[in-house]
Amino acid sequence: MFILRPAVVVTAAILIGVAQPSRSQEAPPDSAAIKAALRTADSTFREVGRLRDAKGLVRSDTATNCAGKLKWGHKLETYRDSAGVTRLFTVDRINEDRAWDASFRPSVSYSYGTDSYYYYDAGGRLRFAYYFFADVLGNQYEEWQAYDGAGRLLRRIGRWKAGDPRDMTGLFKPVPDPGAYFTELCKAASH
Repeated sequence: MFILRPAVVVTAAILIGVAQPSRSQEAPPDSAAIKAALRTADSTFREVGRLRDAKGLVRSDTATNCAGKLKWGHKLETYRDSAGVTRLFTVDRINEDRAWDASFRPSVSYSYGTDSYYYYDAGGRLRFAYYFFADVLGNQYEEWQAYDGAGRLLRRIGRWKAGDPRDMTGLFKPVPDPGAYFTELCKAASH
């Protein structure tokens, strides 16, 4: 699923400074260089969207549970431009745990999912990320992150769309190298 229209509003808010950072945001002081990097993150997001809409990106999919080592599945999509550079990398994760009914018997599965969208500039550097979390209890959280050319986090803005707010700091991690993500994912599952 590719639903990122609210991110356009937030990227503009990040860029012009209307959206205030959350307490857990790791934002350096504003400067001309920071503002230029935020503009680049915003333009990368918009450029990748235009390329995708114009069918200028080639998609490859991978679904994995790392040969049974993960109890949940991952669907990975990599979108490359005509030069072969990854411009968009998406990760959809689904996890299921057992929920208990009022009599403390196993009931329906409690499941949650996260969707992560990573946007890369023409040089393959991570510039922008959007994350979405939802569970069967109705909790929904989304987060936007902007990065500079060296991979440093410039802005982090998160908000609860619905449900019980809790600290989500650290739940979403950047993926500077999509090619290594799969290998690291399965390596971690082996331990």
